[in-house]
Amino acid sequence: MPASILIQGGHVLHFGPESTATNPSIIFKAQDVLVRGNKIVEIADSIPVPPGATVIDAKDHIVSPGFVDTHRHLWQAGMRGIVKPKPIADQTLMEYMCSVRTVAQPLFSAEDMYWSQLVGACEAISAGVTTILDQAQGSRSPAHVERAIDATRESGLRSIYAYFRHEPEPWKEWQAKHMGEIGKMLHASEDQRITLGLGYDPITWESPEEIHETMAIAKNAGSTLTTVHFLPTHFARTLNEMHESSHAFDSDFVLSHFNHASAEEMKLTKELGIGISCTPETELAMSHGQVALFDCAEQGIKAGLGIDTHIMCSGDMFGQMRLALQSARSIRNASLYLGTSHGQALAAAASPARKLPRSLIHTSAHMVRFATLGGAETLNMADRVGSLEVGKLADIILISLLSPNILGTSRDTDSLASAMVVLANAHDVKTVIIDGEIVKKDGKLTKVNWENVRDNFMVHHKEVNANIQKASESTDWDKEFEMLRASWYIGPERVV
Repeated sequence: MPASILIQGGHVLHFGPESTATNPSIIFKAQDVLVRGNKIVEIADSIPVPPGATVIDAKDHIVSPGFVDTHRHLWQAGMRGIVKPKPIADQTLMEYMCSVRTVAQPLFSAEDMYWSQLVGACEAISAGVTTILDQAQGSRSPAHVERAIDATRESGLRSIYAYFRHEPEPWKEWQAKHMGEIGKMLHASEDQRITLGLGYDPITWESPEEIHETMAIAKNAGSTLTTVHFLPTHFARTLNEMHESSHAFDSDFVLSHFNHASAEEMKLTKELGIGISCTPETELAMSHGQVALFDCAEQGIKAGLGIDTHIMCSGDMFGQMRLALQSARSIRNASLYLGTSHGQALAAAASPARKLPRSLIHTSAHMVRFATLGGAETLNMADRVGSLEVGKLADIILISLLSPNILGTSRDTDSLASAMVVLANAHDVKTVIIDGEIVKKDGKLTKVNWENVRDNFMVHHKEVNANIQKASESTDWDKEFEMLRASWYIGPERVV
């Protein structure tokens, strides 16, 4: 019989049967959760301890589904510390593209990739993230891809590895064939924790013939999801124009960011069932625009949260929930005070209306759902993960209510939801279970030897960072920026 885990006496998070993004319908109940093998088999007020079961005391803990991250570049952990031409945390999106994608990325060896990917995965797990859509732009060679997947597997993380489709030459030379080989390998794996996806930014400019050829190859390889960076604030072509040309977009697509999408783009996204990934910290910092999370929810578009690049922001979902929540509140508050529409909330008003909100309409409960079930819906995985239900995969986290930053929280639903969003941090995640396997216990990672990972990572990081700094010294940053600006069809008058 498969091994059992009994989680006793925690405050178990549930979603009501009518739960939606705009009506989260969450409730916490004092219950036990029984896991057998990789599935949840029972949730009840009191469950007898099965023979041989591992018992986890969840008293004074929130028992939540693991967080679902809809967009992260896992491999980038090794780029922390880049300071050219300025610190990553102080770069716009276009500056980041120049420093990271143009200069730093080509300097990573396959072994650098392995240790960087492994640290990125460990960071995610430690913070309670159990599923990630991994935007794998570092797939520069077969060895890079294979070592990244090795690292993800060894960490224990659940992942959709979005094999990144590069320019036509490498795609035709080796990527298309290799993607098929990777698909077969992942399909044959015992636990199916890692599945195949496609990262396909060139879809925004390629011909319909190239797009359909790429999509057919990806489907034949076993890809279940295609992810695309889509920034209406930066891109010349609209989603409607791209779809009218190729008719390639459907419910198996996830668009990352989607800031300031037009009404027509919103309508098409809803009609096609496309998912949207919102990454509040990078979007607010790097000039993407206002976070589209609640706009999508109000239009009935499935949407979730993501970290994006964890070299310029924290890698935990708590920070993303906070930023998305307070950003939405700030926009509404400004709209009321200035007397402007939602989209013009920050515009100057000659005669402010000076209105104040009677209450806040964006709540912690909304954010809890976006970070869990909403993310699963976005990735078309809600039948397997994102909520704690009998028959679903056992991806479960325990958040302590006894740390100094949470201590004193009441045990009612509203208080517990608020604690998850505005009080908790990664250090409060004491236990993480993925696919029925305990990968973090008592605050420590258990599937990897962290000290060994840390030390090996630092050896590779030191060498990579030195190479990046050396390459930076001979880089004409203004020239790189202008080349990127022109390739994105952004007029010089728009950059101020």
